[in-house]
Amino acid sequence: MTALRHHDNRLRPTTLKGFTLAESVLSLLIVATMLVAALNMVGSAARTQQILVSRTKGTAVAQELMTEILQARYKEPVDMAVVESAEDTLCSCVANTGLSESTVSSSLWWGEYFKPALPADAISWNVTKVIIHARKAGLTNGQTRAQLRPATAQNTPSNVVLEEAIVEESTLPVPPDYYTWKSIPFTSVTNLSPAQGLCLVLTTLDENPSMELRYFTGPVTNMPDTAMLQSTNVGASWDVYTDKALRFMIYGTVTTPDVNPIYTGPELPESSSSRADWDDVDDYEGWSASPPQLKDGTPIADYSGWTREVAVAYVDPLDPNGLSASEDLGLKRIIVRATDPQGRKTALFALRSQ
Repeated sequence: MTALRHHDNRLRPTTLKGFTLAESVLSLLIVATMLVAALNMVGSAARTQQILVSRTKGTAVAQELMTEILQARYKEPVDMAVVESAEDTLCSCVANTGLSESTVSSSLWWGEYFKPALPADAISWNVTKVIIHARKAGLTNGQTRAQLRPATAQNTPSNVVLEEAIVEESTLPVPPDYYTWKSIPFTSVTNLSPAQGLCLVLTTLDENPSMELRYFTGPVTNMPDTAMLQSTNVGASWDVYTDKALRFMIYGTVTTPDVNPIYTGPELPESSSSRADWDDVDDYEGWSASPPQLKDGTPIADYSGWTREVAVAYVDPLDPNGLSASEDLGLKRIIVRATDPQGRKTALFALRSQ
């Protein structure tokens, strides 16, 4: 009698080439985890490498500009530190009595010599506008040429026209309406010597008179450096009346030394867009360029997309890391920042003492 053998496989685990199924799954999970970790490590290493490259390049380009700044002098010499005043009246004649009137025509030119009474320490002065008292001469609409010219030694107009502005007669009130104060702007009569006098000249090329104006018949007692001018031969010669004056106002600004300068950027006549002529630390305050440039304006190679900027502040020597000071205490803090195309910043700090 043949014996039957019964095989019970219920308790025998399934195998896969020597591994159980559980062991195989666990192995796959471990391998996957290791692969992810390896990829993360590669990505992290790549990012770290990018940061290191950015930091190295940022430091190099920041150091290049910092070295340039630290080679500049601490501040502008006192004799070059200047401040320009706000616009104000430099001289005028606004008398309300003793007035007369006349017309500007091709055969009758009018003018006014003036030299402002400036502060004793004035370096230069500028004209920003001239105001005259005028109205239309008739029904026509002519043009008056308002010119500013350097004065000769005789206080008459030279032949040099510094700037000319056109006054349209159509902008003036019609007689018998009262006169108006007509403002005439000037933009290029600048950097005048304190010893330089000017002449306002009112002319026209029209056949008919181009305006009526009012003048003070005198006597002039409080304006020693003014005189009314008149020419009947198109400026070939001028009559000078020291006892009369046009009704006029001269507006402008005056440049004087700055006894305690606090600079924010380059000073005139230095350029605000080029570092080529910058010579002191304060010139660099607020400077920014993208891409970074050499001092002569040449873009630095391999820095496309980068930005470089500078901040200069006066600080207290007892607290150089604190807030900026409102006056020069003998110490300046310089910060140069370089920013890569991804926005990563590298900053260098320096202190420069007087």
